[in-house]
Amino acid sequence: MSDYFYGQGKVSLAVRQSGKPLNLRWVGDVDQLTVSFSSRSQMKQQAQQGIVHNTQKHITHQSCQVRANFFTFSPENISLAVFGKSLVTKARATKEVLPMGLVSGGRYALQQVNLWDVVIPGLVDGIDYHIDTGFGTLEILKTPLVQPIAVHYKYAGGDTIPFLTNKPLEMMLRYEAVNLAEEMSPVLVELYRLQFDMTDALELINNATTLSSFELNADVLLDTTRPANDLFG
Repeated sequence: MSDYFYGQGKVSLAVRQSGKPLNLRWVGDVDQLTVSFSSRSQMKQQAQQGIVHNTQKHITHQSCQVRANFFTFSPENISLAVFGKSLVTKARATKEVLPMGLVSGGRYALQQVNLWDVVIPGLVDGIDYHIDTGFGTLEILKTPLVQPIAVHYKYAGGDTIPFLTNKPLEMMLRYEAVNLAEEMSPVLVELYRLQFDMTDALELINNATTLSSFELNADVLLDTTRPANDLFG
């Protein structure tokens, strides 16, 4: 036995519902997982010969925190990071009326992306306008004489994540790992109940030599649904 630890493994999260964890979801590439501990205390003091000494220490508060660095920008991970909820839209056809005041050279964002079968009655593609079907933007080449204009199109489904629209979720964290310093011996860490804070930032543009990542921090909470004992309690 070497008593060294070099852990590598898989981090999974499960949403808790009615005090019980649901489906465990692998969160993807996590290059850092740290569990930290802290405590607060009060001291009892006594004076002897004019000097005050600490005589007793009482622990009044104990806490546990988790810090993880995510590289996988999945809809579920982003939703967790920005207090959002991943919404899956289905493909469909729609008609969108644009506001008045369209001018030549203007570029306007439609409500949807990944478009096809785009038709603007009274206007000709390539002469009066140009459409970026991937990002759903309309470039006006000639100012329309008749406004407002209506854009008819079909769009594919996709994932949408509104920011700051969801309450923070209570989660369970499970870390299934191996100790590379101990002949690949298995290691399991379970944190029954925790709640993540919002991420400080999402790196959307950077000039670093590594892939973008984002950090999440969570507080571990007491799980009162479990028995008050040391083994799995």
